[in-house]
Amino acid sequence: MVYSVLLDLSGNSKLAYVGQLMTSKNMATIQVRIDDNIKAAADSLFSALGLDTATAVRMFIAAALENDGIPFEVRQHRYNAETLEAMEDVRLGRNLHGPYATVEEAMRAMMEE
Repeated sequence: MVYSVLLDLSGNSKLAYVGQLMTSKNMATIQVRIDDNIKAAADSLFSALGLDTATAVRMFIAAALENDGIPFEVRQHRYNAETLEAMEDVRLGRNLHGPYATVEEAMRAMMEE
């Protein structure tokens, strides 16, 4: 078992159980396929936070278990028909306007429609 000394804001210390000691005997391996650019960005972010990616993933799993679910909001975006049509127009390259040299020029064009 692993115990850690925790300090609260008043400076009091407590001995707290934080989990079992992880050894290669009781550790599983998780493999995840991820885009190279996302992996590099995540590695950089976690490094700046003083973590490696494996530790960050373990923290995510521990938080999911603590919260009894994903530790952040996961939701499906629902777009109205007008937004869906605009997204389709962009995807197909139709009904596009611009580019505009200035914000004023873009605003004038929007107001004319």
